[in-house]
Amino acid sequence: MSLEKKVPNLKVFTYERLDWLKRASSLPANENPLETVKDHSFHSSSKLRATPLADVAIDKVAVIELLFPSVFRAVVSLHPAGSIDPDAVAFFSPEEGGSYIHARGFSVYHVFKHITEHAGLALQYFLGVQAETALFSLLLWICSYQTLFTKVCSKCERLLAMDRQSALLLPSVNRPYRQFSTSNISSSLNLTETYHVGCFTEER
Repeated sequence: MSLEKKVPNLKVFTYERLDWLKRASSLPANENPLETVKDHSFHSSSKLRATPLADVAIDKVAVIELLFPSVFRAVVSLHPAGSIDPDAVAFFSPEEGGSYIHARGFSVYHVFKHITEHAGLALQYFLGVQAETALFSLLLWICSYQTLFTKVCSKCERLLAMDRQSALLLPSVNRPYRQFSTSNISSSLNLTETYHVGCFTEER
């Protein structure tokens, strides 16, 4: 699995579960996401080095972090550790930090709360269709959100729309997952449809 080579601007890191909790707690609020990526060269009580996917003992990986600087941070939990079985996923702003940054947590921002709820449905779908490839499908689907703030809605063709529940202008936070294909990564990411909450109907 080499997503970083296939998806531009993506940073992938892996952690043991306790290490991720320390890492999340050490992320200061409003941290510069570019500095976050650069500052992975040492261990200390306040900072924890993130480890590239290939450098972690496979049987100890419990958390996968996908970071698109200036766009989002996604956290995927594996259970049991060392398996390829995802059991939770959550999205956050790259600038968020704190103990709530984990795969079962929720962002303080409405846009990422919506995506996390939608991602939970996607996770269950991928596990139900083919559990052996669920992790790769989920990670690739997560990457489709790299255009979160730049791609217009496939239905109304607007970038932002009013969300009735929160009374906020939000981008297209829903990406279909039922017809998502992992056979051609670049094509899948470029052709993925996007929808505002109010423009999205339940997947067929």
